[in-house]
Amino acid sequence: MEPDTNLYSPNENNEIIRENSQKKLYVLAAHQIALWEYDIPTGKCSFTDDYFRTLGLKEV
Repeated sequence: MEPDTNLYSPNENNEIIRENSQKKLYVLAAHQIALWEYDIPTGKCSFTDDYFRTLGLKEV
């Protein structure tokens, strides 16, 4: 059995994930990179806030 190597509580883990996600969004915005995500099981697409602006389009 492997030892538990997680040194953070679930709340701390969620905060770390949130902070890392925000940092990535800052980097993407600084480089004018837009992301989209396609969820295959649901068929839904989601876009970062800068997606349409980066492409020179108005948001829908």
